[in-house]
Amino acid sequence: MGLAVYYKLGLSGFNTRAFATQRLEELRRGIEGLGVLELTRVLSYAGPDCGPDGSGAWSNPGEFLKTCAWGHLDDPGAPDQLISIDPLELMGFVAWIGSRVEPLTLGLARYPDEVRCGGRTLPTGLSGWHWHASCKTHYARLLGSERFLESHRTVITSLDLAERTARVSLLPLEDGGLAITAAREVVRIDGDGRLRDRTRIPERIAAMVYVDSGAANDAIDPGFEGDERPLVWGEIEAEENLDGLSSEQLETFRQRAVPEPAGVFRDAPSLTNEARLDVPSTAICTGYSSDDYKAAVKEGYAWLGGFAELRDLTWVDLPTSHWPMWSKPEELAEILGGIAHRAG
Repeated sequence: MGLAVYYKLGLSGFNTRAFATQRLEELRRGIEGLGVLELTRVLSYAGPDCGPDGSGAWSNPGEFLKTCAWGHLDDPGAPDQLISIDPLELMGFVAWIGSRVEPLTLGLARYPDEVRCGGRTLPTGLSGWHWHASCKTHYARLLGSERFLESHRTVITSLDLAERTARVSLLPLEDGGLAITAAREVVRIDGDGRLRDRTRIPERIAAMVYVDSGAANDAIDPGFEGDERPLVWGEIEAEENLDGLSSEQLETFRQRAVPEPAGVFRDAPSLTNEARLDVPSTAICTGYSSDDYKAAVKEGYAWLGGFAELRDLTWVDLPTSHWPMWSKPEELAEILGGIAHRAG
């Protein structure tokens, strides 16, 4: 569950610095009520003070905000180069959600309408107030599934507060971050088949998608011993479908893979809200066919058990590897885009 929530905030139209600050103060008060570990005051910077000073973002909240506020645009004359866009002013605060969760930065920054680069004047396309950041909740799973879920829910709830209470808009991400991280209610994507929190806020989720995974309703391996399960490449080759993956992709996979914490196997998900069963769900079957999945559900596999309970489930076959985002990214993106479009 390598989850990182990518989000983009904004205020549309012309808004004064005082108005933007007021919105952030209101959001901060709402997040303070969530019981986070630590919360800074709203910090503000202008002009040259907006630039990072190299003091280290992890120990300096202001530096963290400045790093997040750094903007850029692609250089049309050199596609592999980025042109830096320094904010004119920025304000924001940092919230420490819980142990082993990256600090959550929430802010707003205002940028120039254009930048000069190599004798050229280029429009930035950044009118109004913007904020683009991320928060990785992934490592909270080392403290157990419940701690992980609680931390992840707090991040999502904080973003929801930004829109509902502080009236700061959650904007679409150009790189598809909404679809893969569930930072919004349009579509929820799961790629591991183990733990998910649709049971907590089903009314805020328009669609669930399981990519070659399942809806677990019990612990996968309650008797698992040890702190984590390391990657054994021989087991991957024997158990997983690797069709369509290049040797370079497989090597990248081996280099980036990390052990899975024991809690992922030992802990059972807490499913308490019956409304979760009515959330429109789609199972995209890649490494195995939908017929194989249906047969495994009947056999009682815990990691697939929830499929038998769902009341609105669509099966989609996309024959390829267990990692279609690598082996058939365009086809997978088309399916996900169709689900998001139908979900509204």
